[in-house]
Amino acid sequence: MDDVPNVWAYRLERRLLLRSYLTSVSLVAVALLGGCLTPVTLKEVQQDAVFRKMQSNAITEDVMSAHTAQVLRVYNLTAKFATDPDTTMRDLRERACTAPDRYLLFSMAELSYLVARSYEEKSGVDALGYYISSARFAYAFLFDENLGAPPNQYDPRFRLGCELYNHSLARALRLLEGISTAEESDGSVRIDTWDGPLRVRVEMYGFPDEHPSFADLLLSADYEVEGINNHYRSYGLGIPMIGLLEQDPNNPNQPPRASYPATALLRFDRLACVDYDQPLDATLELYDPLHINQVNIDGTRSPLESDVTTPLAYALSDPNLRTDAFLGFLRAERADNRTGLYMLDPYESDKIPVVFTHGLVSSPLTWADMLNDLRGDPVLRERYQFWLFQYPTGYPFIYSASVFRAALEDARKRYDPDGDSVAFNNMVLIGHSMGGLLSKLQVQDSGDAIWNAFSTRPFDELNLSEKDRALLQSVFFYQSAPYVKRVVFICTPHRGSTLSDRALGSAIARLVAVPKFLLNTTFDVMTLNIDTAGDKITKRDFTSVKNLSPNNRFIRATEAMPIHDGVHYHTIFGNVRKGDENDGSDGVVAYTSSHLEGADSDFPVAYGHSAHCHPLAILEVRRILTEHLKLIDGR
Repeated sequence: MDDVPNVWAYRLERRLLLRSYLTSVSLVAVALLGGCLTPVTLKEVQQDAVFRKMQSNAITEDVMSAHTAQVLRVYNLTAKFATDPDTTMRDLRERACTAPDRYLLFSMAELSYLVARSYEEKSGVDALGYYISSARFAYAFLFDENLGAPPNQYDPRFRLGCELYNHSLARALRLLEGISTAEESDGSVRIDTWDGPLRVRVEMYGFPDEHPSFADLLLSADYEVEGINNHYRSYGLGIPMIGLLEQDPNNPNQPPRASYPATALLRFDRLACVDYDQPLDATLELYDPLHINQVNIDGTRSPLESDVTTPLAYALSDPNLRTDAFLGFLRAERADNRTGLYMLDPYESDKIPVVFTHGLVSSPLTWADMLNDLRGDPVLRERYQFWLFQYPTGYPFIYSASVFRAALEDARKRYDPDGDSVAFNNMVLIGHSMGGLLSKLQVQDSGDAIWNAFSTRPFDELNLSEKDRALLQSVFFYQSAPYVKRVVFICTPHRGSTLSDRALGSAIARLVAVPKFLLNTTFDVMTLNIDTAGDKITKRDFTSVKNLSPNNRFIRATEAMPIHDGVHYHTIFGNVRKGDENDGSDGVVAYTSSHLEGADSDFPVAYGHSAHCHPLAILEVRRILTEHLKLIDGR
C-alpha cells in the first residue's frame, strides 16, 4: 500500500507533461495558422532619439524618411526598390497618378532625390532627370489643387517637400553646367533626360529698369561667407543666386566686382500626373528678392527664399579692396584709378542715396558689417540705396573732399539732371574717421576761409595755368551740396588727432609718398606770405597723416566753418576709457575732437576707433535712417 502514492504521483506527472506537450503543439499550430504574432513591446530610448530618427531624410543623411519607408512597406516595394529602383520608380509613378495621392507624391519626390544622388557620379544626365522629377513631384505635392485639400503646413512632410524642391533644383542647376543643351527656335533650351525631353525658358521679374544683364549666375549655397558677422536670408521656395553683372563701360558708378542677388524658381507648365510621358515644358524664373518676396503658384502665395548677404560678400571679396587700403595710403597716385563713387545696386530714382566714406588706411571693405545689416533690414532697403566712395587715403583730405564733391555732382547730373528728385534731394552721408571730414566738407560753404588760411594774396591775382587754377578752385572754394540733408560722423577728428604730431605719426608720414601733382601745382602758392617760421608749410603737410594734426591749417580752417543750415548731423564716438565721457577717446580720436555742438545726437560706443563695426553703432545708424524717413514722410 505504501507504493500507491508514488503511482499516483507518477501518473499525475505524465498527465502534466502530456498536457504541456499538447499545449505547445497547439500554440505552434495556432502561430502557423494565425500569421504574425511578433511580440509588441515598448522600450525606453535615449532622450530625443525618436525625434532624431524622425528627422532623418534624403537630404540630411541620404536615407529615406520614415514616412517614405512606410509607403514602400505599405505597397510591398521595399525589397524591389533596393534592387531595381528604376522600375520601382516607374511603378510608383503609375500608382501615384492613377489614384492621385498628395502624400504619395511627396514620397515620389524623396525617392527620386535618392535615386538622383546615386546616379550623380555615374551619369549626370540620368541624375538630372531624377532631380527634375523630384522637383516636379515636390511641386505637385505642394501646389496641385487637383489633389484635394492643401498639405498640412505643420506636417514635417510639408517642410521637407519645400526642401526637396529647393535642393533638387539646386543640384539640377549645377549639373546643367556640365551637360550640353540645344536651343529651340522659341529660345528655350532642350535637355534630354531619362524621363523624356525637358524644354526650359528663362524669364526675369522685378529687376530695376536700368539693371544690366547677368554675365553669370552662381549658387549662393556654394559659398561660405567669412568676414561678415550676420547672414540675412528669408525662407521659402527658390534658389538664392549671385548674379554677376556684365561690366558697363559707360557706367562710372558700377563697382569692379558687381554682383546682385537673385532667386531662381522652376515653374512647371503641366501638372505632375498629366501627360507625364510627353515632353515637359518649364520656366526658370529669376526674381529680384530686393523687390519681390512672394510669388503666386497655382493660386497659392508662396514666399521666395532669398540671400542678400552672399552677393554682397562676393562684391566686397574683391582682393583689390584690401590692397588699395595700403597702396592708396602709401602711394596714393598709384591707386588713383580706383577712385570713384560706386553703387551696390543699379540706381533707382525712388530710393534715397546713403553714401559711405571710409577713413585713413582703409577702403569700402570696412563697411561690410554695417552695409550688410542695413541692407538686411527690409524697410531700409526698400527706401534706401547704398553707395560707396573709394579714394586713396594718402592725399590731403581737403583734396579728396574735392574729388568726392565732383563725384557727387556727376551723379546728380547723371541721375537727377533737373534736380527735382525727392529721394536724391534727401541724401545721407556717413563717414568714418577721415571719411567724416570728407563728408563734412560737402555741407559747408568755404567762402575765402580756407584760402585765407594759406595766403594773404587774392586768388584772382595768381598767375596760374588754366589747369592749375581749376584744381585750386575746386579744392579751396566750394558750396554746400544742396541735396545732402543729413550726415553721420563716426569717430571723426574734427579738431585733429594728437597721434599725428607724435613720433609714430611723424614716422608713418615719412613713409607716405607726397603726391607730386599737388606739389607741382600748389606748393609754391601755399608758401606765399607765410611770415613766421612756425607757420612754414613743408612737403609733409601734403600727406593725409600731417593733415590730421590739430595744428594743421586745413583742420583749423574747416573746424571753424559751420555746417550749413538745414542739414541734420549726428556724431557717434568710441570710448575705451572709463570715467568722464568728456575725457574719453577711442584710442585715436579724443572725444573733444569728435564732438560737435548742435548735433542732433551724440552717441557713445564702448569701443575703439573701429566703432563703426560695433553692433551698437550700426543700430544707432539704423535709428538715424529711420528718423530720416519719418521726417521726409511727415510723421
